[in-house]
Amino acid sequence: MKNKIVRNFTERNFRIAFLFVFLMVTYLLSSCNSKREVKEIPVEIEWNTLENEYFSLEYPSNYVVEGDFEVGVDNMKSYSVDTTATNEIDILPRNPSKDKPWVHIVLSRSNFQLPLRDFMQFSIASKAYGGVEVCQMSDIDSTSFAGLPALAVTFAYPQEGGDTLVQRQTIVQLPDYKLYYININCHKEIVNDSQKLAPAFEMLETLKFK
Repeated sequence: MKNKIVRNFTERNFRIAFLFVFLMVTYLLSSCNSKREVKEIPVEIEWNTLENEYFSLEYPSNYVVEGDFEVGVDNMKSYSVDTTATNEIDILPRNPSKDKPWVHIVLSRSNFQLPLRDFMQFSIASKAYGGVEVCQMSDIDSTSFAGLPALAVTFAYPQEGGDTLVQRQTIVQLPDYKLYYININCHKEIVNDSQKLAPAFEMLETLKFK
């Protein structure tokens, strides 16, 4: 009788201990799973090539190219900026939104050599008298682009509804007098977000003049 009582007591303790261990393991596993971070697998985006007789450039497949340099440089008669749509190229996101930048490139030329700063001043003046509200947001900065001396300035274009478009314009002149106005455009919400601006900068890093 005594042995039976001891055996029953031992079995009861074993069951209680087993249940306790089981509950503890379940709790720990649940706790670990709740704290586990879900890591998103980055989607690898393919890159395409834009190439014409003036330059080549790589751009991501979630962007599209619009426009062309149909006028070219041989048909331009003056050093002034040619703003016709047929001498401009846009590289735009397939699904535009306020968190995506885009690139706008304008080709022009000079029939004679002028200081690059003169062309930048002309660009600033033309915007001021172009009938569009625009603010110059930075001084003219000396920089380089594709290994060539360049100048850059930042503009802001207030829009209806309180939105603002921001443009970083870089001007570079080639030895044969070709002028490129290379613009990174974005909404003000991402102007300080280097990660969201990265596609535009990465595109322009691949640009090679011919």
